[in-house]
Amino acid sequence: MARRKDRLEEWKFEIENSYGVRVTAIVKDLSREEAAREIYGELQEKKIAVDQMVNNAGAGKMGRVVDADPETMQALLHLNVVSVTLLGRYFGRDMEERGRGRILNVSSMGAFLPDPWSNVYGPTKAYERFLTETMYGERKGENATVTARCPGPTKTGWARNAKFAKNLDEVAREGFIAMQRGELVCIPDADYRAIRCLAAHLPAACQADLIGRWQKSLIGQE
Repeated sequence: MARRKDRLEEWKFEIENSYGVRVTAIVKDLSREEAAREIYGELQEKKIAVDQMVNNAGAGKMGRVVDADPETMQALLHLNVVSVTLLGRYFGRDMEERGRGRILNVSSMGAFLPDPWSNVYGPTKAYERFLTETMYGERKGENATVTARCPGPTKTGWARNAKFAKNLDEVAREGFIAMQRGELVCIPDADYRAIRCLAAHLPAACQADLIGRWQKSLIGQE
């Protein structure tokens, strides 16, 4: 699922020819309130059961919360929070009823730290992590799992030039493996695990101030 039909068709052709499987491409803008329900309904009509789901759609916009365009902010909240939650609810319920299934929510290291100058990106990723942990604690049986992948900077269109950005294929592979193992939270990088441990012992005000100064410098605000 994605918004760009041309990109989806390219991936569909590549996967079908490489692996000999049938792919169904659905063009949908997940920043729309009705998108998750529409996707679920279309797959129900096609009688397609989802055994494994990756909630990877997400976006961010640099800047202060109080300066953000309200409509853009609302679209980001629908994309990063509402759609992730509803897709987890619709397909997670079906997985439980079948007694098997796996969900991978792609969160971020920003889920563990204050994220000044990132608009609502960091807060929404924190929500995804807590949603994952909540669903994990509520699950019925061991064969329906939910995992949060929390990478640092990744070489995507948004963070391609970030320092220490990891290769996209590597991040995806690590998340897939964690998903198959049924892990709750996946932070495979030792340096990021150390950052999480350090953050647990620093006062929140200190974290917010330090990270705010650093991110201001990255976007040329200092």
